[in-house]
Amino acid sequence: MALLIVEAVRHILDDPSGLSPRAAHFLRQVAERTSFELSDGPTADELLAGDGAVVYCFTGPGSSPVVPVFPGVDALLEAGALYHDCATWIPVSLDDAPGLAAVEAHAARLTLMREACGYTERWWEQDGFRLHVWRTFAAVFPGAGARWAVWARDHAGELAARSFLTQART
Repeated sequence: MALLIVEAVRHILDDPSGLSPRAAHFLRQVAERTSFELSDGPTADELLAGDGAVVYCFTGPGSSPVVPVFPGVDALLEAGALYHDCATWIPVSLDDAPGLAAVEAHAARLTLMREACGYTERWWEQDGFRLHVWRTFAAVFPGAGARWAVWARDHAGELAARSFLTQART
């Protein structure tokens, strides 16, 4: 996936001051600076509705809607950093929508990671595990389902996550 980020105020690689240490570290690990000729790309009016929101859409036959996903680039990068971090964690549950309502309702007991949340994505973390609920594909592709996943940092986090899921599903 290629991600083009054009931000008028600052270049995120030069000034990551709006990001958490985790997201700044993520950028140092994976970001690559490339040249981009602004005259060849979309106009400012065509990028992220002018309010800084990150939108997702897919073009082609039966074009899907333009869906605001994150309030800004920083939240997108924070979520990307969490995904990247979770790749080294223990996958506890990578489920589709079944059970989503119960899991999401029970998530109110966890700590919301506001910096990585958006309009269609939510992250929680507590007791060594993370819960991610994303409704993005369901919003972009009508008929698709929302998804959720849980990862644990270590064995203790895995036990806490399994306890959370058991309680959520009862």
